[in-house]
Amino acid sequence: MIGRISRSIRVAATCAVLASLAACGTVAPYPFLAIVGGETMSLSTTDKTLGDHLASAVTGKDCSTFEALEKRPYCQPRTEPADLSVKDPYCYRTLGNVDCYDRTYKYPTPSQRVGG
Repeated sequence: MIGRISRSIRVAATCAVLASLAACGTVAPYPFLAIVGGETMSLSTTDKTLGDHLASAVTGKDCSTFEALEKRPYCQPRTEPADLSVKDPYCYRTLGNVDCYDRTYKYPTPSQRVGG
C-alpha cells in the first residue's frame, strides 16, 4: 500500500510538472493534456503506462515499466489468474445481497442458506 501511494505521488508530481510546461511552448496544450490524462488514468487503474499497454499488445507478454524499475524484466510471460471458484459455495441472503463463502458462515446469523 505504501509503495502504491508513493507511486501515485510521483505520478501526480510528474503530471503537474509536465502540465505546467505545456504553457511554455507555442503548441496548443490540449493534445498534451489528453496524453497526460490518458497516462494518469492508465497508471492509476492498471499500474501500466500507455506504452506498456502497446508493448504488451505487440509482444503478447505482460510488459510493465514498474517491473523494470524493480530490476525485473520489462516484459514477462502472461500468467493465467488463479481459479477462485468454489465447488459448493455456502451462500446466505444479506441486506439486499447474497454473500457466498467457501465454508459455513462461522457467526450465528438469522439468514437462511440460499441454493443448497
